[in-house]
Amino acid sequence: GRGLDKRARVEELVMKVNSLWEANQASEMYRAKFKAMTSGISSKPEQSHAAYEHEYREQLRFVSQKVEADRARIEQVWEELGVTEQARQAFVNELEAVRQGGDDLGCFRLCREEASGLEGRLKTYRDISGMMDRRADMLRALCDDVEHQQSSPSRGAASDIKGRQERIKNIIR
Repeated sequence: GRGLDKRARVEELVMKVNSLWEANQASEMYRAKFKAMTSGISSKPEQSHAAYEHEYREQLRFVSQKVEADRARIEQVWEELGVTEQARQAFVNELEAVRQGGDDLGCFRLCREEASGLEGRLKTYRDISGMMDRRADMLRALCDDVEHQQSSPSRGAASDIKGRQERIKNIIR
């Protein structure tokens, strides 16, 4: 009875550790080394349980560190994108509900999904912002050309057009 109960607890911990290894992207070599180390004590459930319990706590600590790093990045991207307080609070509330449920991996996944989605939005935002900056530069160059033409009408029209085209090409590059 009790030996079976201890083995069941070890098996449950093994499953939890495997999930955390996946989340932390632990290398196969690391996993194999840990399994080899614990295979010698598998006949002693107390020792096996202690080893997996320690590994579980370590992997959980890594997940917590990643969640904190993701949260910091999310905050940073929210600022750059100007995400509303309402949208921020919706995410924070969802994360807090998952955390209250004791689902550390759920917190990890939720933060990873949010960070990934925000990174995609940030890339699009930066691309559009860059295009708008280039457009503004082209408009400034055109305005400068018009002012220059009005102040010096003696220049040839063909050379004015060619010069303007070169300036715009340089801005586009």
